[in-house]
Amino acid sequence: FDTLNEQIDNEEYAAVVSKITSIPREKWSNKLRFLLICAYNNQGEFEKADNELNEVEELCETPNDKARYCYQRGYKYSATGMSVMAHSFFSDVLKHDPEYAKSIDIESDIADCEEEIRNDLANLHELCKKLFNDIKRRCAENSVKRKLNAEEFRTRLGFFSSIRKLPDFERAMGFGDYSARLEGEDKEK
Repeated sequence: FDTLNEQIDNEEYAAVVSKITSIPREKWSNKLRFLLICAYNNQGEFEKADNELNEVEELCETPNDKARYCYQRGYKYSATGMSVMAHSFFSDVLKHDPEYAKSIDIESDIADCEEEIRNDLANLHELCKKLFNDIKRRCAENSVKRKLNAEEFRTRLGFFSSIRKLPDFERAMGFGDYSARLEGEDKEK
């Protein structure tokens, strides 16, 4: 573990993956699995990391394992631009194991996610403002309303514009029999 941790610190992720995958899977501990997931995440192999996370999720029983799971899942979401999901998982690290959370400075990761979320919301707000102003401008430019001819009307509305008369619903789908029966009951009363 010390050698693997040192390789992670030195960013030798391929070596970590190679060493861990050379060990039979049935002998892997959760600690080993998390080192492999960490290496995959840092190499940008998020699909492989995700597959390993799905497997290890069921094996997490201790608060520390649950916190490590949440951190690695949050890291994946953060690295792929899904800040809201990352924030949720990083916050769960604090709930499961505050001591582990402190050792990896999870507060910093949470703050980064919050900043990204604020920026995304500001960008979305600005985009909506531009769209609204553009729609408003276009509506003002097209203030003259023109009547559609019959062909344009049919084209824009499709099938419904070709219906000139609503169908007689009393005779459709057996309603005629039903309404006749009701009329008969009313006459009897």
